[in-house]
Amino acid sequence: MNKQDVLIEGKIIHNRTNEYSLNTEFVGRPDAHLIITIVYSEGMDGQTELVLEKDFESIAKLPFEFKIYGNKNEFMPESRNGKYLISAQLLNGSGKETYVGDLVSEYSYEIFNPFETEPQKLSEYIEIEVFGLEDCNDPNSGGYCTSNYRKKKKRASINQESIDLIIQDEFNLPTLNYKIDLEEVKKQETLPNNKIMFVKALHTALKTVLTSNSNRESPRIIISEGMGLRPKENVEDETKVVKQLHEFLLSGKLILLPLVDWENRDQDFGFFPPEEGESAQENWVFYLSLPTLSDHLFWIIVPRDGQSEAYVYGFN
Repeated sequence: MNKQDVLIEGKIIHNRTNEYSLNTEFVGRPDAHLIITIVYSEGMDGQTELVLEKDFESIAKLPFEFKIYGNKNEFMPESRNGKYLISAQLLNGSGKETYVGDLVSEYSYEIFNPFETEPQKLSEYIEIEVFGLEDCNDPNSGGYCTSNYRKKKKRASINQESIDLIIQDEFNLPTLNYKIDLEEVKKQETLPNNKIMFVKALHTALKTVLTSNSNRESPRIIISEGMGLRPKENVEDETKVVKQLHEFLLSGKLILLPLVDWENRDQDFGFFPPEEGESAQENWVFYLSLPTLSDHLFWIIVPRDGQSEAYVYGFN
């Protein structure tokens, strides 16, 4: 087709800087597909009219360049007294229902709005940011979220399948080596002062590793300083840090530490207790090793009170 046959083209970009979104790297399944929708809106009542819907198949990764062909005068005549809006959903599976881990544009982008002081012409190229859908039960969820999972998520009781689902599927860490004893989990969940069940604690721990910019030798800080990046100031740098950290996590090791008193450091525990001595009685304590990043030892601390903020730090 000729250039004049292109109705609109652009790029889908994964924004992984929103603390209220799921910011793990998107890896498309064979049936992952992108739905781009254009609607027409007139007035302030929120009523919209579907102009077109285009489905792109086999989306393996982002960013993704797209083109939609058609006649502008037929689909989006500029003579209409409203505005045209474009949005996107990247679904990591078949169908149109959204699930945890899918990506959506949290708002629609204007293509044409004749109510502007100087009416703009129809855009020919547009960049659409999409955000990962979190579980609405996660502590930092906000805005767009869902409690739907493509695989049934066990909530009544913790089991190995539900742990695998969170780590391998939801956080896309299929090769992370993790050791989580189910009997230990049950023991810690029944502590009188525990207000956070293990599923939530695991979610919080992994998200803390991926998002925390703590300067206490956290993995993100080590990566940022080592690569000379400024993720707080530059979106591209943030993307690089998250991608690099994800790669290090794939060859890492995560352990839930047991409910023991490690105040006496002369004992041989068979594991590394937290350097700053945080108590397992008061916290869910995870040990993390990332050998391809550095020889640091890391600990993720998730307070059991359900109010204090989780954190991660390292020691070399």
